[in-house]
Amino acid sequence: MSAAIKAGDILTKRDGSRVQGPAMSFSAPFWIYEAGVATVNYEDDEDAALEHYDRLVQARRLAMGNTTAVLVH
Repeated sequence: MSAAIKAGDILTKRDGSRVQGPAMSFSAPFWIYEAGVATVNYEDDEDAALEHYDRLVQARRLAMGNTTAVLVH
């Protein structure tokens, strides 16, 4: 059994390298990761977590020059 996630934890890929972009856990508690660091715990509020995650992804796309990408759920 793995330990519970806490703010400041680092998200890594299977090869051990750090995740660079935004990420979100797939089941409750819903954690948001920014630059591979756990920053916000939305507990069981998946809608709020998705809204936050979508904003992070949109900001990243805009920073990379993609002005046509629009996220829709």
